[in-house]
This record gives sequence, C-alpha cells and structure tokens, in this order.
Amino acid sequence: LCLVSCVLCLVSCVLCLVSCVLCPVSCVLCLASCAPCQRQVSANAHPLIFNHTCGKIGPFKRAPLFDDGLEPIPAMSLALLPLLALASFFATLRVFRSSAERRADVLRAAILAAVYASLATELLSLFSAIDRVALIIAWLFPAVALAAAAYFRHLHSRSSKSDRPRSNMEPWVAIYIAASLIVVCATGVVAFTAPTNTWDSLTYHMSRVAHWTQNQSVRSYATGIDWQNGMGPGSEFLVLQSYVLAQGDRLANLVQWLAMVFSLVGVSLIAARLGGGPRVQAAAALFAATLPMGIIQASSTMTDYVVTLWVVCVASETLEVVRRPYAGEALLYLSLAASLAILAKPTSLPFLLPFGLVVAYTLIRGAGVVVLIRRSLVLGILILFINGPQFARNQALFNYPFGVPQLAEIHLNNMLTWKGFVSNLLRHSSLHAGTPWDSANDLIYRGIVKVHLLMGIDPNDPRTTSIGPWQILKPTTREGTAGNSLHAYLYLAAFIGTLLAYHRSIRPLVGYSITVLLGFLLFAFLFKFQLPSSRYHLPFFVLFSPVAGLFWLEILKPRVGRLVPLLAFALSYPWLLSVDSRPLVPLPQMARYPSVLAAPQERLLFGYAKESDAIAYTEMAISIAETRCGNVGLMLDDDSLEYSLWALLGAPRSGVRIEWMAASPASERLLNPSFKPCAVVCQRCSGQHPALEGMHLTYDHPPFRLYLAK
Repeated sequence: LCLVSCVLCLVSCVLCLVSCVLCPVSCVLCLASCAPCQRQVSANAHPLIFNHTCGKIGPFKRAPLFDDGLEPIPAMSLALLPLLALASFFATLRVFRSSAERRADVLRAAILAAVYASLATELLSLFSAIDRVALIIAWLFPAVALAAAAYFRHLHSRSSKSDRPRSNMEPWVAIYIAASLIVVCATGVVAFTAPTNTWDSLTYHMSRVAHWTQNQSVRSYATGIDWQNGMGPGSEFLVLQSYVLAQGDRLANLVQWLAMVFSLVGVSLIAARLGGGPRVQAAAALFAATLPMGIIQASSTMTDYVVTLWVVCVASETLEVVRRPYAGEALLYLSLAASLAILAKPTSLPFLLPFGLVVAYTLIRGAGVVVLIRRSLVLGILILFINGPQFARNQALFNYPFGVPQLAEIHLNNMLTWKGFVSNLLRHSSLHAGTPWDSANDLIYRGIVKVHLLMGIDPNDPRTTSIGPWQILKPTTREGTAGNSLHAYLYLAAFIGTLLAYHRSIRPLVGYSITVLLGFLLFAFLFKFQLPSSRYHLPFFVLFSPVAGLFWLEILKPRVGRLVPLLAFALSYPWLLSVDSRPLVPLPQMARYPSVLAAPQERLLFGYAKESDAIAYTEMAISIAETRCGNVGLMLDDDSLEYSLWALLGAPRSGVRIEWMAASPASERLLNPSFKPCAVVCQRCSGQHPALEGMHLTYDHPPFRLYLAK
C-alpha cells in the first residue's frame, strides 16, 4: 500500500508537470521534423550511398552516418538531451542534498542518468516505440522537471547558504589538471571525428544498435551472430540514445569518452577519501588519464571504460559506507552502480566482489547481521530489476539467462587449481610487462616458462587459454594488444612501497590497495588467458591510480615523486597521437592510416579488416545503391563486419532495411517470413539457399557474393 501511494503521488506530480513539458517538446519536435529537409546534397555526389531526404532518395559522396555536414547542427544537438537531463540530476542532488562533495554528486548523477536510460529503453521497447520523437520526450521530461524542482528549491534555500571559501590552486595541481585536460581533449577529438572501426564493434556492438533502431525495440531478433542478442546491453543502451537522437553513429564513440571523463572524476574523489590532498587527487587522475589502454578505449564503441566507470562508482561509494556504515544513500548508489556494471559486462564481477566483501564486513561490524541481510535483499532486487529484462530475453532465446552458453567455454577457466591460478596470473600480468627491449622481454618470457615447467603444465594449455599463443609483446598502439607497461611497473613499486611504509595513518590506503588487487587476482582465477584481453584489466588500473598518486606524492616524499605523473604523461604520446587504427597525428611505424582529421571516413571504417574484405563490402554496397534496393538480406559468418554494411548504406536512416536470411540455430525461429529482399549479401554460400530463389549472382569476390533480384 505504501508503494502504491508513492506511485500515485508520482503520477500526480507527472501530470502537474506535463503542461511545463509540452511547450518545449512541441518546439523541439518542430525542429526535428524540419531538420531532415534542411540537408544539402553534395554537388559531386558518389553513387555509393543513399540518403533519405524528406521522402526522396538521393546520392551522397559519403555515408550519411559519416558526413560532416549532412546532419544540421541543431538536429544533431538533440543528442545532447541526455546530457541536459544528467545536468538536471546533478543540480537536483546538489540542491536537495547540500553535500560538500560535488564530485560524489557528479558520479551519482551519472548513475541515475544511466539507470533512467536503461529503464526508458526497456519501457519503450515493450511498445516498439524507440524512435527519435519518443526519446526526445523521454529525455526532456527529467531535464525540465528536475531542473524546475532544483530551481524552486534553490530559491527557498538560497538565503540560508553561504559561499565556501576558495583556496588558490597550487602550481603542481594546475600542471596535473592541464595535462589531464590535454589527454581528455585529444581523445575527444579522435572520438568525435573517427568512425566506429573496432572489430567487435563492427561485428556486434554497433550492429545490435542498428537493429534495435530499425526494429524500434531491443527484443531479440534473427541473426547469425549470437553475441548481438546475448551480450550485456548496458553500454549499447547508452549508445542507442545518441544513435537515434543524432540519426547516426557520429557521436557513438563519445559514450566511452564520457565514461573516461567521469572515471577521472571518480579517481580524484577516491584519492580524496583515502586522505590525499589536491595535489594527490590531480596526480591520481593524471595517472588514470594516461593509461595507454584507457586512451585507446576512450575513442571507441567498446564497453570496457563504461564498465570501469561503474566499478569506480562502486569503489567510491564503498569508501563512503566504510566511513558511515548507516549511510543508506551510499548503499543505494553502490547497488545501482553494481547493477549497471553487470548489465554492461559480466567481467566486472571479479572487480565488484571484493568491494562487496568490504561492505558486508563493515555492515556486520557497524550495523549488525540483520541490516546486512536487508541491504543484501535491496541489492539483489535492484540487480534483478535492472538486469531482469535481459536475463529474460537470454533465457527465452538461449535457455541460459547469462547470454550465449558458448561464452562460458570461451572465457571461463577450466583449471580451477592453484596451478591454473598461477599460470593465468603470470600470463595476464605479462600483458603489461612488455618493454621496448627484446633482451628484457626474453628474460621475462623464459622466467614464466620456467615456472610452468616446474608446475608441469603448458603455458598454452587449452584449459586456461582462450586466444593465444601466449607471448610477451612490445608496447604497441594496436587496440587489441596494447598494454599498460609503464603504469604496471609504477603501480607495482607503489604497492610494495606502501606495504613497506605501513603505519596506522595509511591503513585505509593499504586496505583499499589490497581490495583492488584482490579483484585482479579473482579475474585471473576465473577467466582464461587471451592475448587481446588487456582491456579487461582497465578497471584494475584505473582503481589503482589513487594508490600510485598517494605513494609517489606523499609517502615517498622526495621531490622527484612529483615528476612521476608527468613522466607518465610524456610517455603516453604514442597512444595519445597515434592509435594504430585511428591516429590523430600518424607517427612512423605506429599507425596504419592517415590522420582522422584528413582521411576519408570510408577508409577508416574497416579498421583491422583485410583490404580485400574492405573492397568487397564497399563494392557490394555500391552495387546495392545503384539498384536502389531497399531490402537487403544477410547470410554472413558469425565474425563478419556486419555494421560496415549498415554504415555504407546509411541504414536504417536512409530507409534501407537490413535483415538476416540465415540465422543461428538459437534465433532461427525469429526469422521474418514476410521480408522479401531485393539483394542478398552472403559469405561462403553455395547459392542453393531457398532465400536466393529468383535472384542472380552479380558479384563474386570470395568469400563474398552478392545476389540481386532479377
């Protein structure tokens, strides 16, 4: 009854605010409806792509999703509505909580905005209503309502508040912040200008976003790539907002970039809660900002920095719970952040569990077992509430709530013994041990091999190895295999130095560092080694940055410690300037493409794909565009670059509909029998499939073929 009364109260508030929302909604909808008609068609058009402009099909030199000028700035700015709502969440928290920790409110506003995005997406999906108009209304409502509530509350409480005294910023703090801003700005430029070209993004991350947009729902659909249906959708739900509102993927990379920005805020807050001053807080943020894998992830549509953000929020709220065991608010946000991390990627669990143990111990010690049980029930309910819809879809499709069953075979360690643990720990750590010198790398390699010989197991044992063979790699700017070597050595020295310098005043720091390290140990115990798995370790490195900041700038004492964060910044230039697949300034022997500021977007699209595959996808898209085909069928492998076709054809914005004609056994029953393609793109097919009846082969570039309707 209490819950029902709260819901009714909320409904009355919503009805009261509708009149305030309708006016701006009508203005924005008018702008959105007029925006497509304002697009200008290029004079020197290329027949590669269509564009749906006010009901007409016309050619464009570039794909609409990539073009710099086709989407008017006012229309693209609609994608800023979620940020406006986030700002309203922050303003409301500031006014109603009156907390002195602005950074805590920033992180909590991000948590609330992400939870709202997930719930709004699931709710609209029930009615197949995920479109631009619905999302405009969905995001305008919290933006206007919360901003109005915060404003009126501020008017009533303004007289009772006094301004906090501001202290002058010391030079070292200003230097560290300036260096961090350079990293943030450089990665932001790359994120905004570079197309989506990571292999996993082209295979399933962005492909599923395109299918959701086309279907106006996140329900499972027929596909030959099961990862599209089974993987955690938390990060892609956030990408979906910008994809629909901006009518393309131009802003898709900014989700990970924003996750990096918020993570840096969280790192500085953790450093403050561990007792670090402004200089330590700024240095900790700089350590996190200059992580090579972090820099690479910040300009992509992968999910690892989003996961890292939610784990950082959990760590921050855990420190608040330790300080105030009865802080129910901190436990609420901790539970929401943990739920979001699980929704984004299950690999977050090893990094979450140690903080859960700390919270459990703190509650038992300070509040009792009964309180622990109550709070655990709340945590379980929130996890099921946020993750439940995806669990239900997976159960219905795969008969397994946690996604594709093969994921367990690929990722989970099958040698849960001390030998398997030591093997995985050494090899996972070695991903961040590579140096520029062959002799040093060979020494590390031979040492790890000797340990395996003593244990009597193979370093590439299939029970502990997923993608190999294991090897020690030099520092590289390649997205899949880049490590954090310099930071690993600096963090190792910081951990050992902190333990050696142990005394009562740094007990919280030692406890925190052990908790973070335990997360990495759990990861090594549970998951197999993969050569391209250094990105899974990003939460560990970001969480350990406050420890490095405190050690090098306070515990170590010598003035040279102040230069260590700047050393990390100076040596991060290869990744900052020249990520292999999307360089800002190409450096010799580091980048495979020209600068993202100058190279054609179509050239950057294919990332690490073979040149022959890039040519085949492009030529097939040209042929489809020339025939003005509006229904395209797919019969591709489970590791194909499906999204490249969506991008080249400008679908679904262009009006082209893309569906699978030959799906995996799990989703085969979801095939649409009413879909009649006028073009079928197939890979390694014989031409005998029933879907190819009445079609003729027009393009044959093994392993790809294109069939068009006669």
